[in-house]
Amino acid sequence: MAGDNPGVYEISSIAGTVTRSLDLVKPISVWYGDSGILYAADAATNRLLSIDLTTSSTQSLTLDTEDIIAIRTGRDNGGRRIIYAVGRRSRMLLVYDEDTLTAVSSLALPVEPSGIESMVAGAYVLNPQRSAGDPLWVVANPGTPTLYFVPAVLQNLPTEGTR
Repeated sequence: MAGDNPGVYEISSIAGTVTRSLDLVKPISVWYGDSGILYAADAATNRLLSIDLTTSSTQSLTLDTEDIIAIRTGRDNGGRRIIYAVGRRSRMLLVYDEDTLTAVSSLALPVEPSGIESMVAGAYVLNPQRSAGDPLWVVANPGTPTLYFVPAVLQNLPTEGTR
């Protein structure tokens, strides 16, 4: 589905009406947090917009990166709700407090990430593998992120009994 009015829309299951909830110029990532808040990243304005689905209140935050490509929510080691934002060309992982929308920390990345995908609680893959030759970059320790590198598997590993 495409159109001239990008944004986030709510479709009423009762009346079948469509209501625009968030205005975006170039939506690039959407994520629903466990707090009942829907987040959307706008690549054109480099903003994070949110709507509380219980109260319909909205908030907006200009991100500290120029090229947002993905967002996710999680919790840090102390249980605080956080938002991750990933910048591609800037090679940045940004962490924001979900309640105050203030910056908590950031991490410079040695490669351009292609996204951010949940792995397990508190760990995220920054470049989901597209082929067996691609290495993995994993970030863990929410709040104060630590970067881990997993090299690609060699194509011709010896099989059991052929060593």
